[in-house]
Amino acid sequence: MPDIEHSYPFFGAQMAAFYDEVQNPTPRGWLYTWLERKSGARYVMMATLIGVIIAVIIGILGLGVATFQAWVSYQQWKHPLRD
Repeated sequence: MPDIEHSYPFFGAQMAAFYDEVQNPTPRGWLYTWLERKSGARYVMMATLIGVIIAVIIGILGLGVATFQAWVSYQQWKHPLRD
């Protein structure tokens, strides 16, 4: 950061404060404040782990549905209905 405080003696402190706000904005609203508090590395890792677990569960359920559909279609092929 340039030496703003010495270059502009009257507005230097305010310009430095504005520059810091632009570089690191303060969170606005309750959601952003909550996310800012929960943004530690531990919480990010926990959220990633929960996402992976949910993806694995959905994958296993999808495999079960596909297996059931294959079994039903095999049964229909082996034992067709005759009118």
